Amino acid sequence: MKHMQNEWVEIELVRLMKTTPLNAYHAWLDPNQLIHWFMTSRRTNQVIENDPVEGGHYQIVDLRKGKRIEVIGTYKTLKEGEQIVKTIQMPELSEHVDEIEVYFEERSPGMTEMTFHYRGMLPK
Repeated sequence: MKHMQNEWVEIELVRLMKTTPLNAYHAWLDPNQLIHWFMTSRRTNQVIENDPVEGGHYQIVDLRKGKRIEVIGTYKTLKEGEQIVKTIQMPELSEHVDEIEVYFEERSPGMTEMTFHYRGMLPK
């Protein structure tokens, strides 16, 4: 019998946005905008709870085609306008807790570079 190990997967995305670092930062914390980062919509979203303080938790529950999808996590680091580090987990899919880091940097007035880094466990 073969023993297969889980594998760490890392994804990094860099995006330029026509906004300030502060506005981009708050888009990740405001419940009305937060649902867009997690590919949910007002039509399918059932629950959105958010306590955006270090150690605070968030929960997003979506219902699509009769299937409940829950995303939960904890905020580890919050530096206003600069950085968000949080955990992310989808309990229905995996017991593993992954991590998201988002950095915001002004490239020119009104232009922000957002760097999104995801590190997660891929079960085998």
